[in-house]
Amino acid sequence: MSVINETQKTDMNERQQRDYCRWCWGHSYGDCKPCALYEANERKKPTMNAPMLSLNKAYSHAELSYWLEWASNYDGMVVASPKVDGMAIALRYDDTGRLYEAVSRSGMDYTASVMRIPGIPSRIFYPCEVRGEIYMPLLAAHGRRPREAASAAVRACSETCKELRFVAYDLDGVPGMWRDRMTACRLMGFETVPTWTVVDEPEGVIARVCAYSRPYDIDGIVFRLDDVSEFERAGSTRYAPHGAIAFKLYD
Repeated sequence: MSVINETQKTDMNERQQRDYCRWCWGHSYGDCKPCALYEANERKKPTMNAPMLSLNKAYSHAELSYWLEWASNYDGMVVASPKVDGMAIALRYDDTGRLYEAVSRSGMDYTASVMRIPGIPSRIFYPCEVRGEIYMPLLAAHGRRPREAASAAVRACSETCKELRFVAYDLDGVPGMWRDRMTACRLMGFETVPTWTVVDEPEGVIARVCAYSRPYDIDGIVFRLDDVSEFERAGSTRYAPHGAIAFKLYD
């Protein structure tokens, strides 16, 4: 493959530019292993728009019932969704709607790896931060533990990234209802976690979530306040929001 010169690079439109390695401009992105390794080693810790917190855990039905009773003091519904067993990541889109950064919960930049993952939109409608999990599909795991396989591939920026997928679970900075955030994510082309409304005892919802056919592994079920303003009013600790809890299926 021939290397393109500066004049050719200037003449390329924006879509074409995104298809080339941004370091050497001489290979299709993903084909230039030295450049990918260089970019992986140049990771930095950018400032997060808002902290990507963890979740408080409930290990028994009694603990979950206690949280649901507490949540009844807030307006709106409680919704449930699968807790995908993957690697949490925040995808950032700039003022033109272009994906420019992918950051882990610890603040590490994995943009080079994320750009290799199929199904993640490179451009969306408006600037925002989409949060979700990178996962290894169960059919592609081939005996490997999906979570560890996904994390290893992302950290190494390896060819295995092409086997990974991304599922969104939040859209930072958008008011309204959390379910509306998921609808917006789907309209922008993201896979999202399915949701259930908790209207009675949680056991029925837990059974439905566990029985739901899905391409990823789960290690729990997330219960949260649907109303975003109520979720924010509930506050948080340094480590986890009060407005959501993860019912653990296993450690």
